[in-house]
Amino acid sequence: PALEKDLAACLAGQMRALSAGPAKLPASPLWQWGGQHRHSPLFQQALTQRRLPSFGEPVYLRRLSGGGTDLLGAWWAACQLLAEARELVGAEPAQVQLAACREGRKYHLTLSVVFANRTNAHLSVAPHYFSPSTDLTLLGSGGLIFSDNTANAPQLIGSSGVHLCPPAFLHPEPAWIQHFLEGA
Repeated sequence: PALEKDLAACLAGQMRALSAGPAKLPASPLWQWGGQHRHSPLFQQALTQRRLPSFGEPVYLRRLSGGGTDLLGAWWAACQLLAEARELVGAEPAQVQLAACREGRKYHLTLSVVFANRTNAHLSVAPHYFSPSTDLTLLGSGGLIFSDNTANAPQLIGSSGVHLCPPAFLHPEPAWIQHFLEGA
């Protein structure tokens, strides 16, 4: 709850700061937020595949992420999905529509986006946290890039049900933090 106050104190003390999401603070070269997706193997592989000539031009992107456990988390997750989508489709948003609902403290947000290159996207933040979010579909004029959260994770099946065990290397946060600490 005191994130903005803490960030403001860091910036006033000329300390570099990294946060997962935005805050109502003026831009500063000392403060960075977001960008975790750039360190995700899923994002890196999807971007590499999207850049292949055989993929063609992006047409449609669908992306699901967790993070809707509270309003601020849902908003941050939506901002991060939009930043990731901009890089994946290689264009700026031309139109964004937001639909949201909540039940108690849980939020579900969906951004419907039309990009300047005419790519359409549906970016959804679910009220539950999927760690890490590996649900991605990117359709191009010549190919399809697809990753499914349940199909790509090892599963433990027992008397209490199915438990997904995504490999630790899929988490982008350690590489993201290391990149920040190295001053890049």
